[in-house]
Amino acid sequence: MDTINYHCKGKFNKKRKNYFTKYVFFFLFNCGFMFAQENIKENNISLGLLSTFDSMQTSLSVEFGTNIFNIRSFQVGSLTTVTGAKIYDETPNLFHLGLTQKFTFGKFSGYNGAMNTGRYGFVSTAFGFMSFDKNKESKFLFDSPYYWEIGGGAGFNIWISPKSSIVLETGGGMHMVFGEGKTGFPKKLLKTGYARMSLGSRFFF
Repeated sequence: MDTINYHCKGKFNKKRKNYFTKYVFFFLFNCGFMFAQENIKENNISLGLLSTFDSMQTSLSVEFGTNIFNIRSFQVGSLTTVTGAKIYDETPNLFHLGLTQKFTFGKFSGYNGAMNTGRYGFVSTAFGFMSFDKNKESKFLFDSPYYWEIGGGAGFNIWISPKSSIVLETGGGMHMVFGEGKTGFPKKLLKTGYARMSLGSRFFF
């Protein structure tokens, strides 16, 4: 009988400990969420238009940004970009349509009555589709092969008004092509590093 009571008591204590751990985690999560919300300032949503030049392509991008949270002057943000690109190689004529996700870390700053600059670093990853015209035969845009990229760099937000800034980003990374049909592409595009520079503007809401 004592053995049964001991096992029952042990199970009850373990169950109570699990509930306590969940409540503590839930409490800390809510505290962190409320702290982040309290520290999000104005201009936490942005729309950007950028032109990008790198060692393998030139592209135009539409960017949607949001502020994840602020801790004093340090900010973590998310930038999601839809990009259309033309690769320099002419045989075949190569085009990209991709989606890039960036996470920024730094100080976006803000307009304080005079032009000033916010600085940040970022890491990025991208996935996209390739279209080409080879020997008069066109590939359907969403068919294989595809490409992906991983990279990083630094950016500068040059505030020119309370709701707009000029953007300059520099960085680099790795570009790779995968999937069936990739052998039809120049070898230099199947796996290559790149250096990249972007120039554009952001509008904040």
